[in-house]
Amino acid sequence: MRTICSSGWPFSAASIDTVKAPTAHAPAVHAGADEQVGVSSGTRIPPLTRSLRLYFYELHEGDDDVFADVLLVHDEQMEPEDFFELVQAIRDKVQGHFEQDTLIEAIAVELEREHEFTFVSDARLTASVHVSPIDAENRLISVDDQVLESAEYRSVFAELDPDAELN
Repeated sequence: MRTICSSGWPFSAASIDTVKAPTAHAPAVHAGADEQVGVSSGTRIPPLTRSLRLYFYELHEGDDDVFADVLLVHDEQMEPEDFFELVQAIRDKVQGHFEQDTLIEAIAVELEREHEFTFVSDARLTASVHVSPIDAENRLISVDDQVLESAEYRSVFAELDPDAELN
C-alpha cells in the first residue's frame, strides 16, 4: 500500500515514522526494514542510524599521578551539572558491588545500559594505529590482541626525575 503524505511524497504505511522531509540538498526518503530509498531517484542509500551531532563525556578516576579515563558518547547534549548529578546517582548505586575493573567502567556500563550513552571502550575499536615521526615505527595494531583485552594490560604514564636518587 502506498500513501501520499501532505508534502506530496509517497511512502509505505509501514514506514510512516521514518519519512524524512525533503530539503534543498537531499530528497525525501523512506525506509524499508534495513535500508532507505531516495524517492525522487529510486536509488538506495545507507540507513540513517544516528543523529548528525554527537556529544562526548569523560569520567576520570584517580589523582594527579595515577588515573584512568573513560569516554562516553551521546546524541543529545546534557548540561555538565546534569551529567554530574547523573554520574553521582549511578556511583551511589554501583559502588561496592560491580564486576568491572574500575568504578568509572562500572558507571560507564550503567550509563550505556540505562541512559543510551555509548561507552567508548577498547572492545569497540575498529582499527588502532601506532603513529611515530619515524616511518619504520608506524604500524597497524591488532585490535583483537589477547594481551590488550586482558586485565593485566594497563597504560601507565610516569614522569621520572633523572636526577633523583633511586633506591
